[in-house]
Amino acid sequence: MKEDITETRFDNGLTILTDRMEGVRSATLGFFFRVGARHEPAELHGISHFIEHTVFKGTRRRTALEIAIETDRLGGNLDAFTTHEETGFAIKVIDDRVEQAFDLIADILTNPRFDEADLKSEQRVIIEEMKMIDDSPEEYLGEIFSEGFFPDHPLGMSIAGTPKTVRSFNHEVTRRYHEETFNAGNLVITAAGNVEHSKIAELSSQRFDADAPEFGNPQSATRLSGSTELTEVSPKSIHDPQSLVPGSHVVHGKYGRGLVLRREGSGDNAKLTVSFAGFGQKKLVEKYANLQKV
Repeated sequence: MKEDITETRFDNGLTILTDRMEGVRSATLGFFFRVGARHEPAELHGISHFIEHTVFKGTRRRTALEIAIETDRLGGNLDAFTTHEETGFAIKVIDDRVEQAFDLIADILTNPRFDEADLKSEQRVIIEEMKMIDDSPEEYLGEIFSEGFFPDHPLGMSIAGTPKTVRSFNHEVTRRYHEETFNAGNLVITAAGNVEHSKIAELSSQRFDADAPEFGNPQSATRLSGSTELTEVSPKSIHDPQSLVPGSHVVHGKYGRGLVLRREGSGDNAKLTVSFAGFGQKKLVEKYANLQKV
């Protein structure tokens, strides 16, 4: 089947990707936020996973029961996940239910209530899930391996967080993090199947305020703390520091995205610092390298 991929990028950072497949009567919508467990500050570890769970507890327009009933009526298959790199939501429906499915997911993502009682309930559920992992040798071994392979690094931490951090996710903490990070500037909306790109772009513009100024984006920060200007460089610069001029550079592309390379000085005294422009501008890695004079 020939690919028919179309892309639209709005001024506020929202990206739309569609792949029209003629001859099928189904469509899959995906909503992927460029934020995951690795972007969380230590005191909020696990909050992306927590938000992924709690947005389904009800919105200003729908209760949790109404969300479940509407999903069933659409005949859709709704799924969500959290990784260290991203948080995603996807639904598969027949092609004449795309608009209704889009409205449902958009409502879940933009208008969650985060009711305090629902949050308390979900905290208990997630903490029980943590205990289940401890009782599963295979999963527990994976947790130990990650922690040992990435010591003192967000990639080595459990995506679910810890009982202590999860219990701290009240309405205000959850609402604020959702507002700051789960926004259009961090969102990629995808659609594949019997879909019209123009229609998906129109729905996205309406529901995600695509004419608004660009939101804060932990994955595409253009400044380090302070006023240091950044220029974009390719991922290969990590392995070829001689290609860098003195100053700061943010890595773009699929691999290494969000890393910030800073070269200071030249010759034998040159220093290369590798850091991560993530939430809170937290430095994760620092390396020193002897660079030849450019």
